[in-house]
Amino acid sequence: MISNKQRAKAESLLGEVTPFSEADPFNPTNFVEGCIGRVSDHRYGALYITSVNGSPTEQLIHCTPKLKYPFDKAGRYIFPSAQRIEAFTKLDGSNVFMFRYSVGDAKFISYKTRLRPFLADNSRFGSFFSMWKEMLVKYPKITRLFGDNPSIDGFSFELFGSYNKHLIIYSTPLDTNLLFGIKGKGEVVSPSLIISDIPSAPKEGEITRDYVYAYEETQARLESKLEETEDGFRGDEG
Repeated sequence: MISNKQRAKAESLLGEVTPFSEADPFNPTNFVEGCIGRVSDHRYGALYITSVNGSPTEQLIHCTPKLKYPFDKAGRYIFPSAQRIEAFTKLDGSNVFMFRYSVGDAKFISYKTRLRPFLADNSRFGSFFSMWKEMLVKYPKITRLFGDNPSIDGFSFELFGSYNKHLIIYSTPLDTNLLFGIKGKGEVVSPSLIISDIPSAPKEGEITRDYVYAYEETQARLESKLEETEDGFRGDEG
């Protein structure tokens, strides 16, 4: 049970939060309590764990952030300053984030969707636990990402395919791509900087010229390939 003091601490770190108390389905002997962040910025979906198996702990885990569009609500472009900009195809599926938490000296690996602490099969959005178990069989080296990239604290994936249908129609039943890594307080690490044997989202290229022109050119090219059918769209989401 989350105390008022613990919730207040979580809110001071993450803003608006939702408490949770659940068994970890990937480590079923662990019962985890805490809060999950709901503010739409780098804290989106972050976990503040307050206890594991009844033992008090304080673990803040930043997860897949809410990434900003390069324009405001009025359509005015606002690009941040950058040394390099890489563009990747946006896959149309569900985000799965791989993270670690501690119990004493032991570290446990688990997985979550954006606003849930763990994957589950009782979600109205899909059987994410079962689908992700298929991906762990297909790509057994997923858990090696931590060992191969010790400076990265977590990894963001897209789970997509005809079994997890959204707007884009995929010919493959189910697959996943590595999107990026997360370290520190929500810093995004490009997949090009991650040591990995896991497929990553297709790279569209690097933007080295006028940002607005490059963005609109790429958007128009992808939209020109979209084919609308009775069941959805064929092509790339963005």
